[in-house]
Amino acid sequence: MKKKLLTLCFIGALSVALITSCNKKDDGVTDTDAQEAGGDFAEADKSFSDAFDATYDATTSHPGLFKTDNAETMLLTECATVTVEDSLSATKKYLISFGNGTTDSCLGKDGRYRKGKLHVSITGGKFRTTGAIISVTTDGYYVNSNHIQGTKTIVNKGAIGTANIVYEITIKGEDGSSEYAVITRPNGKSHKWKATRTREVYFMTGTSIVDYCLHGGSGDGVTAGGATYTVKITNKLKTAPGCKWVESGSIEITPKGKLTRTIDFGTGACDRLATLTVNGKSFQFEMR
Repeated sequence: MKKKLLTLCFIGALSVALITSCNKKDDGVTDTDAQEAGGDFAEADKSFSDAFDATYDATTSHPGLFKTDNAETMLLTECATVTVEDSLSATKKYLISFGNGTTDSCLGKDGRYRKGKLHVSITGGKFRTTGAIISVTTDGYYVNSNHIQGTKTIVNKGAIGTANIVYEITIKGEDGSSEYAVITRPNGKSHKWKATRTREVYFMTGTSIVDYCLHGGSGDGVTAGGATYTVKITNKLKTAPGCKWVESGSIEITPKGKLTRTIDFGTGACDRLATLTVNGKSFQFEMR
């Protein structure tokens, strides 16, 4: 279960929260741009968390254990093929193909369909090794017909302060030089996203089992409608294995030229309650 516990520290409820909260009325403030920015950010954040989850075994396990039907594996199923492209060089390289890697869709254990490829490179050891660098780059990669194009890079900075492990995370374009990752929907509309994040992992006392994680960082994007926006974690977000929601912390989302929307997730209880504040008005809502 340890592999799955670490994966569960990635932010998932945040995406749902933003979609839900941005539907609120702002007491006269036009919220169309905020709703679009929130929805587009939510989709981008989930898409790149998803791409990493799909490659998690490739950063932690022996090559012979990459693909399995074991319940601990989050996404990989028999229709996902892992190829070891280079296991001898300093930078290990792997290829994950979904379906036949081009046209056929692969149904994952989470009920989502994927096709295309993910290129994985690992330098400096496994995921929990200080100094390890894991990069995941998309290649004709689709999730439920959404075309995902980008690169996610994770650097293990080791123990810092009271955290057992600190990861630095960046998301940018698929070719490595493009500033933004791109998500294109089946209707042809696309939006852009880039981000810089930190993730602090805390283990249960005397074990290597994840207790909880703290998330920080910021990002910005361009909505499918062409509006720019910024997202900033103002108080570190706390997530924990066994809780599907963000337990505490706060985030700000600001569409260009619009008022900042603040979402407060509370002070640590594992519940679905959060508070949206905009233009001096606050609304409590429930995350789905």
